Amino acid sequence: METGELTFFNYDGDAREDLYKACEDIKSNTALGAYSVDYMQPLPRQIVSYYRADLNITYKRTAQEVDSIVALSVGLRELPLALTGMLENLETYTAFSVISSSANAEEITSMFRAAYLDSLLECPVMPDISVSIYPDSGIERIVEVSLEYGYTEGELFAMRSDLKAALRGFADLLDREREALSVIAIAERLAELCAPDETGGSDALPQNTAVGALIRGAADSEGYALACLAVLRNLGFECELVSGALDREVHYWNIVRIDGEYYHFDVSRLAADGVWNTCLRRDEDMAARYFWDVEGYPVCDGALTYAELFPVEEPEA
Repeated sequence: METGELTFFNYDGDAREDLYKACEDIKSNTALGAYSVDYMQPLPRQIVSYYRADLNITYKRTAQEVDSIVALSVGLRELPLALTGMLENLETYTAFSVISSSANAEEITSMFRAAYLDSLLECPVMPDISVSIYPDSGIERIVEVSLEYGYTEGELFAMRSDLKAALRGFADLLDREREALSVIAIAERLAELCAPDETGGSDALPQNTAVGALIRGAADSEGYALACLAVLRNLGFECELVSGALDREVHYWNIVRIDGEYYHFDVSRLAADGVWNTCLRRDEDMAARYFWDVEGYPVCDGALTYAELFPVEEPEA
């Protein structure tokens, strides 16, 4: 607990009542107060013609925690980059000072998900996120972000190293003259290296991660799609993770930009459905079995087809 002293001269209001209100306002409605102060108790007393008040303050944060608050100067626009930095450095806690009356945990969690996809090469697993915002309303806020990876720092660094080593194994598939051939070859190798696994994977390498797919060799559709995303982005391709449904079950796949046009690729279904049914697919090809937020992703209407790239020769008469 810390103590202080305030002195009031020629104060026309009700010093006792106003002091209590001011302390409550600081503790509840200011960013730094709501974040760091646990209890404020004013003890005012009148001394002849003036007031003197002892002030007792109990903090719920250390001075080091308060000093480490990261100030973001342009509101939430800087937060995605800051979250990416947390993930790439495998940090577990940061508090950000922001100017934003609209900040909310749902929006920040969505930013975090996007930041994770941009940090796949450095952050091998997606941690659980906890977001707290101080105070509940107002323009000046402190956003507290806590991350729980579920692994020791040593385990995370080992996963990162293994992931980068695995990604280097795809460089030989890069055909700089035919992007489509490169992406199909990568999809086929991923399908060869990894087996479908919807059981939950192991504690060491969960099945819904790129590490699970590329190192453990077993993954669910999310793990396949994250592995594809990591490989293609590492080789310079524009690639997105699609979250949707297949036959009304939660499912993940990718959208890839090839020669300026976009196509669907579902590596997790390649072995079962065939490369011609899972690679270089347009929106109209996917509509019968797949569901996704069409407006949230690029339109896939490219002209390339698997049959065009790999024509089947007609038998001689």
